[in-house]
Amino acid sequence: MTNIEDTTNLCASFTDMLTACKACLECKLFIPGLALAYTTIDAAAWVAYGDQEKEVGLRFRKWIDEWILQKHSLGCTSQELYAARCGVLHRLNPDSTLTVNKGTRLVVYAWGSAAPEPLNKVFTALGHHEMVTLHADKFVLSLEDGITSFINDAKGNKSRLERLKQCNTRSFSNVKSHVVSNLENAIQEVEKKGLQLRWKAKV
Repeated sequence: MTNIEDTTNLCASFTDMLTACKACLECKLFIPGLALAYTTIDAAAWVAYGDQEKEVGLRFRKWIDEWILQKHSLGCTSQELYAARCGVLHRLNPDSTLTVNKGTRLVVYAWGSAAPEPLNKVFTALGHHEMVTLHADKFVLSLEDGITSFINDAKGNKSRLERLKQCNTRSFSNVKSHVVSNLENAIQEVEKKGLQLRWKAKV
């Protein structure tokens, strides 16, 4: 992923999340890997549409439709992925209100060298048309490609670039411990001299 000026912290956060997703899958920590993947989509969708759309599910589905499913075929819809996201993040299982009460297909997962098609054939043969298999590794790779495309698109999209820069101002950044120590010492010197420190953090 190419960093764009004034978006360094935001890009670093996305890079760290994707790295952690892949590390979890490599270590067979599948549920944590999925949780990180769905959280990354939540964050990307907020960056993309959070200033326009307040409904989490709508912007989650919109981001997947625009930045993943236009290019990658995963065998399931953005609605099904949103239901899967709710299940993993809120229940640590595949169920959600959408699958239990609203007829959205239940997403289960294949990993590593396992292909999703055989499991889908088994579901069909058993009459379980309400279930669909997603390959987790392919999902994470398509997410990585989507994030990269989304960030790179901002280079030629002025409004998106401004939104990225705005979100970057609230992103986490690393501060060296010696910088904090220097600030602490400076504050102590000011207090020793009986001066009032006037500084207000931006919140």
